[in-house]
Amino acid sequence: KRRNGPERGSDLEVTINLTFEEAVFGCKKEIKIVRNESCETCNGTGAKSGSGKETCSKCGGTGQIKIQRNTPLGTFVQTGTCDSCGGKGTIIKDPCSHCGGTGIERRQRSITLDIPAGVDNDNVIPLRGQGNHGTNGGPAGDVYVRIRVTPSSVFRREGSNIYIEQHISVGKAILGAEVKVPTIDGDVKYDVPAGTQSGTT
Repeated sequence: KRRNGPERGSDLEVTINLTFEEAVFGCKKEIKIVRNESCETCNGTGAKSGSGKETCSKCGGTGQIKIQRNTPLGTFVQTGTCDSCGGKGTIIKDPCSHCGGTGIERRQRSITLDIPAGVDNDNVIPLRGQGNHGTNGGPAGDVYVRIRVTPSSVFRREGSNIYIEQHISVGKAILGAEVKVPTIDGDVKYDVPAGTQSGTT
């Protein structure tokens, strides 16, 4: 594989914490990532302004050299990576002082993320093209946002269902009663039937 061809940037992973309510209703969150970007000083070339890359004289720009060995069994030709350009096929004689000739710099970015309603623990939201920038014109990688939801002190979630525990007196269970039941949209009134047993759902 030639090292001077376009290469896709690597992916990044970020974990964000949500409250129970944020996970249920959805929300907007700002995440901060540190990623590799093309150097703004040299526009990703790695060369100082006014200069450029030169074709490697040793490999002729192929990034590979052939080594010929003569043995008693015959002549063997071996292909290897050019040690002069590191397989890139080009040499930067005057590197950019900002990135040191790599063409890449580390930058922190803020991204506003729309969290959809109903996300749960370990759900992953992909952000396409927001990861590390590619090299030699390659596409950027992705960012994967992993969700962590803080448990509620009132509600317990199982899939798309939400459970609570409501304690009532023995008298109300025997005779029946109207009670207030908390829900994610506010309290509602519920008529407990007479003769309700403990553990009834």
